[in-house]
Amino acid sequence: MKLSLKAKVIISVCGIVASVMAINAYIHVRAFQNEFFSAQTQRSKAMVQAMIGEVIRLGATMSIEDMAGLLGRHCYQLHELNEKEGIADVAVITRAGILVAHSDFAEPLGQAISSGPVLAALSTHEVITIKDEAIFHTLIPVGAQEKKISAVIDVGWKKASYDTAVHDILVFSMLMFLLSALVVSLIIWLLLNKVFGQMEGVMNELRESKTFTQGILDIEKYRNYSLELIASDHPLAFVLENIALGVEQLHPQMLCSILLLDKSGEHLITGAAPSLPPAYNQAINGVKIGLAVGSCGTAAFTNQRVLVDDIATHPYWAPYKELAAQSGLGACWSQPINSAKGQVLGTFAIYHHQAQTPSGEDILLIEKTARLASIAIEKDIAAIAIRESEQRYRLLVDSANEGIGVAQDAKLKFVNPALQSLIGYSAKEVLDLPFFNFVHPEDQALAKSNYQKRVSGEVSEQRYQLRLLKKDGSIVWIEMSGVKIDWEGRPATLNFLSDISERKQIQDQVQKLAFFDHLTNLPNRRLLDDRITQAMAASKRSNLYCVLMFLDLDNFKPLNDTHGHEVGDLLLIEAANR
Repeated sequence: MKLSLKAKVIISVCGIVASVMAINAYIHVRAFQNEFFSAQTQRSKAMVQAMIGEVIRLGATMSIEDMAGLLGRHCYQLHELNEKEGIADVAVITRAGILVAHSDFAEPLGQAISSGPVLAALSTHEVITIKDEAIFHTLIPVGAQEKKISAVIDVGWKKASYDTAVHDILVFSMLMFLLSALVVSLIIWLLLNKVFGQMEGVMNELRESKTFTQGILDIEKYRNYSLELIASDHPLAFVLENIALGVEQLHPQMLCSILLLDKSGEHLITGAAPSLPPAYNQAINGVKIGLAVGSCGTAAFTNQRVLVDDIATHPYWAPYKELAAQSGLGACWSQPINSAKGQVLGTFAIYHHQAQTPSGEDILLIEKTARLASIAIEKDIAAIAIRESEQRYRLLVDSANEGIGVAQDAKLKFVNPALQSLIGYSAKEVLDLPFFNFVHPEDQALAKSNYQKRVSGEVSEQRYQLRLLKKDGSIVWIEMSGVKIDWEGRPATLNFLSDISERKQIQDQVQKLAFFDHLTNLPNRRLLDDRITQAMAASKRSNLYCVLMFLDLDNFKPLNDTHGHEVGDLLLIEAANR
């Protein structure tokens, strides 16, 4: 029978408490033994002192042999009288270490006693207690005042008698110890039962894992590796397949699948399912989501986790029961993959070959893996959106009839095909060259001033005209506008250049028709009136006079009449040129 962790801990704690109490009981019993033995010794000393007093009074007139006999009789009497006290025997040893008296007459007298405790008692005159296998001994030093006879009296106590005397207190101590241990164990049981009851479920799950700590480290390595893949430029299919394979490597009994919701939001397509049978993947690919459409179709439709412990009996799998059986699938747990805004992106599913109920650790695994897949899918969606936006931008810029260029630090960083055609240079020839290199010298001051205003944010938008020098040396008039932007993290200007050469030419022609004679190309009356008005105004301000001169051709009318208007026009043109 295998003990639970709770039982092991309670037994261990009770054992520790019992050991402490047993030591405490032993200390108290030993203290009682010492106290009891000390009391017995005091009574014996009183009896012995009475005997010694008599020996001292008679010692002046008695020989050592007579005194030894007297002591022997007293020892015997002392032994007989104190049998009830547990005295085993009484002996007298002289300072010379010779046994001269003994309560048991069968004991041979005159033998030498050389034991360490006897010699210590004789030399130190201190009461010494010793113990052999059956008797406790109290060595009491004495002396004769007249004869200077020093001796030690050995009073022996029966150990059995002594043990009987302490038996009752020992039994009482043991009973109190057992009762205390029982009470303490009960209190510990009540205190720990609730705590261990809560911990037992968690500890059981931990015991089910072969290497729980190593498992956590492996999960962290898998998660970090997956995040590195997501951060890289690998295709989404490669990243999702590695996410699925990572889970299967951590849990070889699992088969993983990642399905993606298509653009219509109605069908699931295979994102990664490296270990599922190809026939099963082919059958599932493109399935329409809805209630009772397996685990994944239902999870994507309801945006809720779907845990099917037994595919063979679950109603969600009724249409796919045979397909699952042919593929050897017994359980399927599906978790919707959500975007940061809660939108369903797909599903992550864990399959088992047999019916299986997920544990708390399994639920945590499926949730974390779905979040990893969500990060990968959203990154891919964002990357696709950026690429599509860049393609649309590139298409618009490249197909624009207007010249578009980016200038940073007054150097060209980008030119579209229209701008290249406008100035006659290729992008390779002009990039990283100063923009002002291609501006007419007379317009460079204007261009530089407006560029500084725009890049410093002094003006938000400008539109002005200037001339550019083309590669072939010709001049082209443009109208230029632009705004301030950030280009690779630094200030720059986005410029739009329109060719207005034809418009400028038309404007010049209109102005020429309005103020110049079309035949001689000389200023006409309208321009003359304008200039006379200006001259008169200037004359008033300066108090200086102006002169108006007239030039006429003599005999022009006869020539015109005689030779015709064409000849007359030629004469006027030549005169105007001269």
